[in-house]
Amino acid sequence: MKKRLKAISIILAMILALAPGFPVQKAYAAGTAITVQTLEAHPGDTVTLKVSISGNTGVALFQLPLSYDSDKLEKVSFKGVKLMDTDWTIGQEALWVCLDMYTGNGTILELTFKVKDGTSGFAAVSIGSGALVADYDETVLTVSYVSGGVNITKKPAPTEPASTEPAPTEPKPTEPKPTEPAPTEPETVPSESETVIGSETESTEEPTEPETGRKSVKSGESIEILIGEGKALISLPAAKTNRAEIGLEYDGNLSEQLLTTEELKRVTEGEKAEISISADWVSEEEMTYKNHQALETALAELQKDGSLAGVLGTLNLDLSKRIGNDAVVKMTEAEIAEALKAADGCFTLNLSELTAPEGIESELYMLLLFEDGSTKLKKITELSHDAVTVESGAVPLAVLYVSAKTEKSYWFYFIGLGIAVVVILAICLLRKKQVLLLTGKQKKSK
Repeated sequence: MKKRLKAISIILAMILALAPGFPVQKAYAAGTAITVQTLEAHPGDTVTLKVSISGNTGVALFQLPLSYDSDKLEKVSFKGVKLMDTDWTIGQEALWVCLDMYTGNGTILELTFKVKDGTSGFAAVSIGSGALVADYDETVLTVSYVSGGVNITKKPAPTEPASTEPAPTEPKPTEPKPTEPAPTEPETVPSESETVIGSETESTEEPTEPETGRKSVKSGESIEILIGEGKALISLPAAKTNRAEIGLEYDGNLSEQLLTTEELKRVTEGEKAEISISADWVSEEEMTYKNHQALETALAELQKDGSLAGVLGTLNLDLSKRIGNDAVVKMTEAEIAEALKAADGCFTLNLSELTAPEGIESELYMLLLFEDGSTKLKKITELSHDAVTVESGAVPLAVLYVSAKTEKSYWFYFIGLGIAVVVILAICLLRKKQVLLLTGKQKKSK
């Protein structure tokens, strides 16, 4: 009986969630995020990516379409973690429905892929469009979806045979043992090995030194930075579906700015940091409450002199990081802006996908968020330029257009005023006609 009730409830929940006439209430769930893990693998490897939730305020329904780069990855298995004693139903999408609220955080899905032979670069794995997360009251929650994937690298060529070649050189210095120089030569051998280790640590610092020169990375690319005995991998997932094409330029040591002191210490001691930065074109409803308020304020500012203003596109910027085998941690937009400012870094944003309204000569503005949480509008170049450089230390939230008030716009006011006058005169004439008719009838009746 219990199983039957649960099955009925799941079917009803699916019908209600998918019904076109179903009244949906949207709620802002600040800080709630569903993140796909990013890992490194070689062609032919099998890799399992974990999908996790953080900042959970209570969920009774997950409906998550699963999207991945089928040109580079082959599906092995998709498994759901049992939550609240309730299993997942997984096909093209992952579905979980419960009669109670799940408030936990951590892994909810495990996606296993095989990396196809002959592939390289970044293979994106994400939660596709149409994702739905709701609570027990059937309120749809606004959740940030952080894409991940597999950074495919070539298998390192075996270097062991090469390391055996110096072995014959070691017996050579041992041959002149009777002579005094011979013992000094073996002593120099270990000292050279120490300098090799030292040079390796120095070489790990070398990638941080070139960071004082301008570094750049764009969508679909990743950059590996050696830090002490460990390394940090910064990747920008490739643009797909509603993913915005972004780039990143910086002078300082950005990886160290994105990591806390404790995280940086762990990486220096040999662990690996995985940092993923992505931007998605989203609807205004999908923005966080605070960013949506900033957008409304910006529109009001552009429209205050009677100008026509609107939104070309709104952005959701996600940065997730993971140290070793820890859970994925999501950074706020203000924290990203602070790290960019410290590293003298900035984003570049491709605007070629956006189109301005036809017949309107517009000026373009970008709404920017800074490390202190403040926002401001900045005029940018025309849409004909594919990539626009964002101000250093700022995060883009939206692209807006404004059409300055022209003489043509005054004609609309005059036309509207004329129509209003004509309507009023017509009403007056009709009333007068009705009065004359009534007085005429009254005279006849007398």
